[in-house]
Amino acid sequence: MVSFLLAIITILVSSDNENIRKLKSEKSSEIHYKKLGDEQLSLFQILLSNISYYVMVEIIYMMILIVYVFLALIVPASVIKWLISISVFFLMHILLGMMECVTQMYLTFWKDKR
Repeated sequence: MVSFLLAIITILVSSDNENIRKLKSEKSSEIHYKKLGDEQLSLFQILLSNISYYVMVEIIYMMILIVYVFLALIVPASVIKWLISISVFFLMHILLGMMECVTQMYLTFWKDKR
């Protein structure tokens, strides 16, 4: 999953598409996004930061899973059930976030027919 999102970041950064140029030049809404310093973020920066966020969450999730392997040897079964439920939450968060990232990428490269 991490490699998939890293591929999306690579496509975004290396692409020289008209739609990507529009994303880089168009500023985000001041209502929905706060300024960073004294400059409003571009839509490209927001898209890239959203995808980077999910990469970081996936890396943290993988580290947590490694810790779970060692905890399974120490803690009782009731604690393991709680840990598995937390893992399911993280997994759902990651999967829904990936769906959002793929949708954003698809809409980024959508050809505007107007």
